[in-house]
Amino acid sequence: MIAFLSGVILLLVRVLNLSQVADFFSRPVMGGFISAGGLLIMLSQFQNVLGVKFDSQDYPVQTLYQNFKHIGHSNKNALAVGLVSIAYLVAVKLIKKKFFPSPVLSQLFDDPAANTQQTPARANFDDSHGFSITDEQYVGLTSARAQADENQAKSLNRKPIDDSTPKSKPVLIAIFLARTLCDLGPLVVCIFGGIVGYSLGPKALKLTGTVPGGFPAPVLPWYGFDDDLIAGGRFGTILVNALTVSLVVFLSSIAMAKRLAIQRGEDINTEQELTGIGLASVVCGLFQAMPPTGGMSRTAVNMQNAHTQLASIVTTLIVIVALYTLTGTLYYLPRATLASIIIVAGYTLVEFKEAKWLLRVKRDEFFVWAASFVLTLGLGVLQGLIASIVCSVLALMVKTKRSPVVILGELDNGSLVDRD
Repeated sequence: MIAFLSGVILLLVRVLNLSQVADFFSRPVMGGFISAGGLLIMLSQFQNVLGVKFDSQDYPVQTLYQNFKHIGHSNKNALAVGLVSIAYLVAVKLIKKKFFPSPVLSQLFDDPAANTQQTPARANFDDSHGFSITDEQYVGLTSARAQADENQAKSLNRKPIDDSTPKSKPVLIAIFLARTLCDLGPLVVCIFGGIVGYSLGPKALKLTGTVPGGFPAPVLPWYGFDDDLIAGGRFGTILVNALTVSLVVFLSSIAMAKRLAIQRGEDINTEQELTGIGLASVVCGLFQAMPPTGGMSRTAVNMQNAHTQLASIVTTLIVIVALYTLTGTLYYLPRATLASIIIVAGYTLVEFKEAKWLLRVKRDEFFVWAASFVLTLGLGVLQGLIASIVCSVLALMVKTKRSPVVILGELDNGSLVDRD
């Protein structure tokens, strides 16, 4: 019922054109929020790596304290599986980054046009009159950072890697297979974890356990009221909960989508996002499912290798096949294995380089980034995001309170220039 109502609410927000509230998600707010969210994802999974269990905490600091408190009671088997899995995933990521940084599939099919990339224009931060940098400036910021890294490499007399040298077909095939093996790192650790879990059993370490297979039969969302499972007077409480869920879904999904779109030089339509999430939530209400949202942990895992919407379709098909064929196998998968995948994926969301860059070129943006980061890290995802948006609005008010003053000077040819 909550999933169905939250979907209806999101669709109403779309129809009433209230999605413009997403414009308050400035880039530093999203940067600090996502970076802190990545650390929170990692923090939430440490108890599974340690093989301990404690009650859910209200604040991340309490969760951190509980992890340290129970570290002496950790399960050695779970800890070993988790650490080995993390080490392997980090190793294959570093190997791929160092030795196989560029995809070669297009070269295998002799498609030179696919390898042509346009260099983003360098960002001009002096032309920014608003509080937050523009999308073009953000893309240029990434380009400028890459150029700075290249200049630093030259200053250290490092020999640049020339990827333009033609390679033979066997070499390209070998590189493609090596990259694919690196990309399949999560699958490798799952197979390893499954073997260990099957060998040791549930008494030695915590396993995923029984996973229900197949799809539940569709029912009307209000079946609980018809069968007197839910008292009619509780509809108001359910509606309030649905409003809360809708707020969480809207804020987290749109913030994550906008952040990743900017990071990849793309753009999103918030109205389309709301329509998709709303319809998905309505359908979930027909199958007694949880309300869908753009979760950080799932997004972080998907970001490892996915680049197009086709990845979501492939993932859906794999999940459907797994529900009917692999639920018995998943029983032996250790929780520490799944936690290790999420921890490594969560780290990819953390971007301290952006904070250092903003500190150098846009100090006011850096303070908003830092406030968003600290608030999210201290209060949690939802409360931190709301507090970050409030800080962004306050900073914008302070910024626009004083009008910019430009002193112009006249050249000999009669043109005016900024004297600064």
